[in-house]
Amino acid sequence: MTRVGPLKEAQTNLANGIPLLWVPARIDLSPDKTRLVWTYNTETRHAKTVLPGTDLLGEFTDLGRPDTSPEEIRNFAKRYGILRICKHGLPASHSNSPYGSVYFGEDREFVTERIPYCQPLGTSFPNENEGFEPLDRWRFFARHAHALLNVIVSLSQDELAQTDDWAVLHKYTSNPERTGRDLVQQRLDSVAVVNTWLRVASVAPQIRYDFDQISLRDRHKSLRDWYKIQLETDMFRGSRLFAYLACQLMTAAVGQAVSLCSGCGKIYPPTRKPNRNQNNYCKDCSIRAAWRDAARRKRTNDKLKREAAQKTKERSNKTKKR
Repeated sequence: MTRVGPLKEAQTNLANGIPLLWVPARIDLSPDKTRLVWTYNTETRHAKTVLPGTDLLGEFTDLGRPDTSPEEIRNFAKRYGILRICKHGLPASHSNSPYGSVYFGEDREFVTERIPYCQPLGTSFPNENEGFEPLDRWRFFARHAHALLNVIVSLSQDELAQTDDWAVLHKYTSNPERTGRDLVQQRLDSVAVVNTWLRVASVAPQIRYDFDQISLRDRHKSLRDWYKIQLETDMFRGSRLFAYLACQLMTAAVGQAVSLCSGCGKIYPPTRKPNRNQNNYCKDCSIRAAWRDAARRKRTNDKLKREAAQKTKERSNKTKKR
């Protein structure tokens, strides 16, 4: 397999993207080396969280090589997590979430008893701490991502993509020999494939609250400062690894990094690499939103400092009276 040329366009700069990858406590090969067998920590479930590597997509596409060993796939999974493959050979997040409408009044018993929603292979509700996934599905998705990147790179250079790459992408469609008659049609087809990755990954904007990450030096900040808008997958069945790969393919398709605006929540192309530890703004919100948020934080900080000073003064007065 030929390695896709520079993957600069595919290196996601989603500061508000899939934040951390979940890695099971144990990942081993089955005795016949055809499966990954994984186990989460039964107490914490997500025993380890890791930051995605800078070339995660490139490393993943390399797993589609004909000579890729089972050990290479296992080692990659130990670093970045699993795909959570269901009985359909897809990440379990491809089916509708059973947890999506409880807050809208849906009966809780119906949520857990309705038609079986997809679960990772080897798991059974409510115990989903152990499972397995076939290595051939890893190889399939790696080859699929590689072919899609080849198509994206060709189209970015205003060249028609190769027939072999389209054959991989259209293998299971009603027209496996479809290649697209021109650049416009091929771009439309490539967008459809990228959107399929995002849809199967169940990627959607969500709100994160990082209160548990507040350190002692940050206690003066307003509690509102710890809300973040991010892209996330189904927290119960989704694979953050697959979701991150889908986001990288999306950034490759648009030819630039994307981020979520901390002001209006819209997806926008940043002019510089976003910092995941800071607010980031689109050109519409721009400096005004940054000034507004900075002013709000300053008012909050000043208020907290005054309150702290007042408490210190009161304690000092009580000590003097004694």
